[in-house]
Amino acid sequence: ISNVDGTSATSIAATKNSTDDCPAWSPDGTQVVFARTNGTTTKIQVMNADGTWAKKDLDDGTTPCWSRTSQPADKDILYRKSGTTPGIYQMTQAGAGSAKLVDGGSLPVWSPDGSRFLYFDAGGTLCEVKSDGSGVIVKYPGSMGRPTFNPAGTRFLSVSGSYPNRYQDDGIGVAASQTPFRSPGLPMFTGLLSWGIRY
Repeated sequence: ISNVDGTSATSIAATKNSTDDCPAWSPDGTQVVFARTNGTTTKIQVMNADGTWAKKDLDDGTTPCWSRTSQPADKDILYRKSGTTPGIYQMTQAGAGSAKLVDGGSLPVWSPDGSRFLYFDAGGTLCEVKSDGSGVIVKYPGSMGRPTFNPAGTRFLSVSGSYPNRYQDDGIGVAASQTPFRSPGLPMFTGLLSWGIRY
């Protein structure tokens, strides 16, 4: 964890015998959810921003995403779970009430208003469902990386063809459309993008 300018970086989770990735802030900025892998097991963890533990080993799963708005029964955290019943699951920040919303799928991302989320199906197609897992549609066909929404939820960015691409999103139940975005200052890359939030 660090300041916005990258200074004063400190570790909030010891990683001597594990690999930690996919961190996501809680809406109030007091906690971080992430995935910790030890050997062949990956579990969802929650730590306080001061480095103290909040909850350990909530459930087997990867790529957690924390809703920025309150969900029914406080089931704010989405994540992918593999094993015998793979899919996109939802649970509370305390790890209670784990429930499957989507069969299969990976890389879930909440919309800013919490009304829906995006995920990739088994074939790699970007899909959208309502927050309760109903109303699945193909959001955009084609290969891309994990998307990131703008604060208004009207556009999202993703990497496709080794370049960032911008997509227009007119809301729940509507397919997205791609808009050109080729900044000459951005080289080809295959990383993840994040859209800034203005305070």
